[in-house]
Order: sequence, then structure tokens, then C-alpha cells
Amino acid sequence: MSDLNWKNPELRKAVFDMMHWWLNKGADGFRMDVVSPKKHRPNKADSQINFIAKAEGFPDAPIVLPGHETQPFGGLSINRPEVHDHLKEMYQEVISVSVALVIETFAD
Repeated sequence: MSDLNWKNPELRKAVFDMMHWWLNKGADGFRMDVVSPKKHRPNKADSQINFIAKAEGFPDAPIVLPGHETQPFGGLSINRPEVHDHLKEMYQEVISVSVALVIETFAD
């Protein structure tokens, strides 16, 4: 899956413009997959909106499982502080008007 560079203000504006476009077409809201607080899935690397912030420089994950094709990357790509900033901006730019949200998350 390709990533979007959420640090780029032009990208964020394009996403917000697209959201406004759908609202102007009559959409009542958006579904956000998957907003998952870290406390619920601290070791999971599922497809989450939490992936919208990456560590500066996109470093490789450290080798902690020698011989495995992939390595856990945890805080390098998920649940980073910037996620809140991006979602807060989305709220201010789009969602603060009467917009319905369906948010998928996990429970204990």
C-alpha cells in the first residue's frame, strides 16, 4: 500500500478539498478505518489511520527477529504524536461542520 506524505501541507489541503467535494455532493460523513488508541493494540501493526505519521527520515526497523523477512516497526510508523495533529487539523478544516463519522476501533 502506498503512503501519503501527511507532513506535506499541499497533500493535507488536497485531502480536505476532496472531503469537502464529497460533502458538497451530498455525503453525510466519512468512515475512518481504523482509529485505534495505542493502549488497545500496543504491539499490532494493522492497517490503521495511525499510520499517517512516520519517523523523520523513514529509518529501517532494527533487526530484533534475525532470520525473519520482516521486523516489527512499532513507534517508527504507528501511534506517533503527529497523528493527533493531523486529525485535529482535519477536524478544524472539515469535520467541525455537521459531519457524521463512523470510526472503527478496538475494544478490550
